[in-house]
Amino acid sequence: MKSNTSDDEIFYYTLRPAYKKETVVYAPVDNLEFRMRYVLSKNEAESLIQNIPQLSSLEISTDSTRESNFKEYILTYDPEIYIRLLKTLYIEKQAFAKDEKRTPASDDTYFDLVEERILEELEFVLWKSRKKIRESILDQFRLNQS
Repeated sequence: MKSNTSDDEIFYYTLRPAYKKETVVYAPVDNLEFRMRYVLSKNEAESLIQNIPQLSSLEISTDSTRESNFKEYILTYDPEIYIRLLKTLYIEKQAFAKDEKRTPASDDTYFDLVEERILEELEFVLWKSRKKIRESILDQFRLNQS
């Protein structure tokens, strides 16, 4: 797509998310702030899931900068970081449950957001249902706790 703004022509990538056909994102071609990356290959996706037990948890503060940590990790757009963040939050959630405490609402919000992003990509790449992929990921998280 191209747009005329005064005398300059601006060219855009026209992006449509695979599972939200009604959504359209217009990204200026020359905008260095708009981050794009290639979708994972099938092999990369399978390897990412299989290697979850070897992935380390992420450092997340317990103070007022906690939400900033979440945002920083999300803005990497890195599938491995997303999995590591999910793993970290999953482990913390299990610890809270063991102590019969509730997880902070922000943890649940960011878990859901990151899970949605990674599952959408893995579903597209692996041609499996989100439910199956989610179970595979949770199984790998559980392996860590054994």
